[in-house]
Amino acid sequence: MKHFTLWTVLALLLVFGPARAQTAISIAQARAQAPAYGTSGASVTLRGVATNGPELGVIRYIQDGTAGIAVYSTALTANVRPGDSIVVTGTLKDYNGLLELDPVSSLTVVPATALYPLPWSLPLLMRRRPTPSNTKANW
Repeated sequence: MKHFTLWTVLALLLVFGPARAQTAISIAQARAQAPAYGTSGASVTLRGVATNGPELGVIRYIQDGTAGIAVYSTALTANVRPGDSIVVTGTLKDYNGLLELDPVSSLTVVPATALYPLPWSLPLLMRRRPTPSNTKANW
């Protein structure tokens, strides 16, 4: 009877033991798994660089060489600063057309190990001024 109990406990530990860490995928691969509008989808682990800090509240945006995504967590994103490398695990969610990770189950920050992308300065397109030959109907 003791052997049966021991084997049962060992079998249960193997089946229900600690969860194994997911392998990080690219953000583009995660975006390809996007759920339908207003729903939640798969749980994914991503690695990226934060592009914003607390100026936008609890949401952080991360990107890698393939794409970017929003990470929403009221508790886990407080110490994330621009340039921090992040490994984050969470559920893909479509929130009003914005793909984000919410809820976030784990987030690991490696402070300031990468240079975050600087914003691009794009010139405004020149607008045509209306003239008698260039009326609203010709726009």
